[in-house]
Amino acid sequence: MDSAEAGSPGRAFAQARTAIQLLGPLANAQTAPGSLAWFGHWLGWPAWLHGGSSHPPGRPLPDAITAADDLIITANIIDHGHADALLLRVAAGQALATGPITLMAHAHAPSLGHFARLLPQFTAVSSPYISLTLDEGEAEWAISLTSRFLAGPLLGFAGYLGALLCVRMLTVGVNERLDPVRIETTWRPGPGTDPAALAGPWQVSWDAGINRVRFPAHWADVANPGHDAGVWQLVQERLRAAAAAWRLQTDVARIRERVGGFLDREQRVPRFKQLAVSEAMSERSLSRLLANAGTSFQAIVDQERRLRAIRLINNPAMTQGDMAIALGFPDVSSFGRSFRRWFGMPPGEFRRSIAGNGLS
Repeated sequence: MDSAEAGSPGRAFAQARTAIQLLGPLANAQTAPGSLAWFGHWLGWPAWLHGGSSHPPGRPLPDAITAADDLIITANIIDHGHADALLLRVAAGQALATGPITLMAHAHAPSLGHFARLLPQFTAVSSPYISLTLDEGEAEWAISLTSRFLAGPLLGFAGYLGALLCVRMLTVGVNERLDPVRIETTWRPGPGTDPAALAGPWQVSWDAGINRVRFPAHWADVANPGHDAGVWQLVQERLRAAAAAWRLQTDVARIRERVGGFLDREQRVPRFKQLAVSEAMSERSLSRLLANAGTSFQAIVDQERRLRAIRLINNPAMTQGDMAIALGFPDVSSFGRSFRRWFGMPPGEFRRSIAGNGLS
């Protein structure tokens, strides 16, 4: 990947939109913001960061965001030229952004090998667009980060960030020199970035055509002095529960896409019975599925309306009446009340605020 291309305006954003289309219903799957929460904090939550997403500008991210918003915000970071600066902070040891199950496993796995074998499972239950595979060779183990959905700088950034996080977790308990660790990445430092600083204490091959971490096979035998058998068993149970929850997320993502598509085509909310028929299940079964996923039909309708509202409000040609109709509200006042609840201010005030930030 050419370093100039990594910072060219809009390229990563276009790739994010392509990935979202390829993801289909999975683009609506909810995921923790992870590293993005730290990145937003480090950047000071600039107005451009959430541009094109369903989140209002200048505010911290909630505890869960859609995969689509995750990709769009990541693309904004790349297109605005901040990717290397943030990767430098991660390479320097700041903000090990991992989930609670991963942290528990890292602290209490019997050995480094036990922990490494779980890394692909952690990714499988947390990201719909990145996959990890582990190759256990005789002399060397390798963790590869691949994607069926990402390309170009978006894949390079996600791949190198993932590689850095993997390496940091894998080398915490190793007392040997770290130079046997090798990272291969499709990312390439931009002009003005010191590749040695971006690599940290590890060997990195830039623009390598693959995102992969290699480390000596005997490291897998490194015992964890903090191993706790009870907590390790709890990790296994939590991981199984997370896998079940992720399967529910894919079901809910598909349902959200149906609701959103209905809004876009007919400018009204589907009846719950219609939705149940489209899912080939009874209304009771659909209610139970949504409840098990921690949501409801009304919550999904509200989320889909909110997502579209943040996009429509950026179109100065759309009146509040037009937006109310597009989102299936019975009248403008109902739309206005919902908009205030979503964003903390009336539509007119919100539109003036984004115009003042140059985002309209």
